[in-house]
Amino acid sequence: MGKVYLVGAGCGSLDMYTLKALRCIQNADCLIYDHIIDEQILNQIKRNCELIYVGKQASHHTLKQDEINKLLVEKAQVYSQVVRLKGGDVYVFGRGGEEGQYLYENHIDYEVVPGVTSITGGLAYAGIPITHRGLSSGFQVYTVSLKKNVRRDLPFSFMLDNQCTYVFLMAISHLEYIVNGLIDAGKDLKTPISIVSHASMPSQKVLIGTLDNIIQQFKETPVSTPGIIVVGEVVKMREYLNFYENKSLFSKKILVTTVDKNQYLSDRLRDLGADVTQVMTGRIEYLDTPIPNIEGYLIFASKHGTIGFMKAFLKQYKDIRKLSGVKIICIGNKTNQILNQYGLNADYIPSNANSESLKQEFEKLVEGKKVYLVQGSLISNIDIHNEIINVYNNKETKINREEKHYDYAFFTCASSVERFYQNNQSTIDTFVSIGKQTSKAIRRCYGDVKILETSPSSKEEMIKLLLKEC
Repeated sequence: MGKVYLVGAGCGSLDMYTLKALRCIQNADCLIYDHIIDEQILNQIKRNCELIYVGKQASHHTLKQDEINKLLVEKAQVYSQVVRLKGGDVYVFGRGGEEGQYLYENHIDYEVVPGVTSITGGLAYAGIPITHRGLSSGFQVYTVSLKKNVRRDLPFSFMLDNQCTYVFLMAISHLEYIVNGLIDAGKDLKTPISIVSHASMPSQKVLIGTLDNIIQQFKETPVSTPGIIVVGEVVKMREYLNFYENKSLFSKKILVTTVDKNQYLSDRLRDLGADVTQVMTGRIEYLDTPIPNIEGYLIFASKHGTIGFMKAFLKQYKDIRKLSGVKIICIGNKTNQILNQYGLNADYIPSNANSESLKQEFEKLVEGKKVYLVQGSLISNIDIHNEIINVYNNKETKINREEKHYDYAFFTCASSVERFYQNNQSTIDTFVSIGKQTSKAIRRCYGDVKILETSPSSKEEMIKLLLKEC
């Protein structure tokens, strides 16, 4: 019998997941998830994890709640670890209590992992503090969700305290009911009110008004669910606290391709406010390659080559000192940093992390000497070597044939360009390339397009180049 984790996904953004939530998802044998989540979290699952979508949207439920409860028990009888991933917090209008109760009654071990609720986290991303000294000393939270087509009657007469913040969840479609109810109860027409749509996401939209004009604003500029309505003096603080929408890349749609699950570029771009989609074009599989007795020069062209070589070398020779007489060339400081983890340091690093700099700066140095190139299974454009040592496979992964539009696309190798082009129909305004070889692949596949090419070649330089462009 397995265990079920009822996990809160937070109020939208991938950044809102707690460390424990992330660990549960990464270890899950089965993931049962809702509609209101950042789908990039699905990149974190194990390869053989079963995915089951049970999303609930307004007037459309993939599964009824009773069926979800039964599904949790059924999967717990099959798998060791089941994760029920729910938008927001498990117990804030999320029926997590019903699911926990059902698991208890069926003798299934379970645990709750709280999430960052939109009541606080979502409003914070909109620049609205739920309390603020001198403006609000407390708050009340309500839902206006429908049950059996009956709208819940709200106690508007208890919402007249100007020192209190009033928050309404799942309520955008009931805006007129809320506004008219507050006005009829005697709330001042000039009371600040805000509608926050897709809180903490790059698609976030915020309307600001007062009770007497917000309905007209919404008609002129409608926003979509999920959303929050907040009423109170704290809404005025958005003028000072709107940090999120002021980020450099806010709402820019950016594609990031990788040949592993490395999140560095995606995390950095999300920190800058971008709407990031990460697509894994390849998976690294290290090989148990026989390593010859190395004499002369050894070239490491990538971090994966370095890791793969050291795994195979240490398995075969046991002692790193077998490389003591070898001269090592690393293409790029990042590759050398991986080498440092094994107690070694490059003797030479080209001024730029690309094959052109390697050839220009070291061709004469290695002339007439034995040179080994460590690489993966894909054909390399590095030609100053006598022998190639293949230590990993860059195995192609499935890419969804979607038709999306991206403002920018980040490519860090030629193989990712070619694989994405062959398997995806998306349109891209501007390409960000890590170097000349990658740029050549972009032109070969996409033709005469706009390319931002880094020099020197590094992921951080790619981000700096984009920020200059924006």
